[in-house]
Amino acid sequence: MDCYACQRNQQGREYWGPGPWQNEPDGPIAFDHRGLSCFVHRGNSVWCGYVGVPEGHLWHGKEYGEIDVGVHGGLTFAEDSGPHGIKDGRWYIGFDCGHAFDLSPFLHAVSYGRLPGSRPLPDGLLEGFGEGEHYWTMQEAIEETKRLAEQVAGQVER
Repeated sequence: MDCYACQRNQQGREYWGPGPWQNEPDGPIAFDHRGLSCFVHRGNSVWCGYVGVPEGHLWHGKEYGEIDVGVHGGLTFAEDSGPHGIKDGRWYIGFDCGHAFDLSPFLHAVSYGRLPGSRPLPDGLLEGFGEGEHYWTMQEAIEETKRLAEQVAGQVER
């Protein structure tokens, strides 16, 4: 069963316009890195990355604001379930690629009035919109998730 984010992606993709996002799946895409369970998943048109922190690890059960890691935009997720409600005893921490200067196809569609029910923003408000933005591809999100997994693996367990 698809999660809410997957449903939003499927309903809006045709309005996102051309770009690499049109040829990427939504996920979740699971992989292991350094013996850790990892996922990437598209949430409202931008990629998110998650790493499963095993029980007994120093970070298991901690809120994302309590964990000091170097990952794009900082951690924005810490829960006992992963994408699509996966519950396997791990504590999932994650990040998203929907920060300032990250290109979000969904937000562009809304801002330019391409989504049904949306209206373009008034003239002048879109001046410079999208300049300098970077779309994080699925592969870039996977690499950043691996970088997070490296940091999890490098911490000493309790």
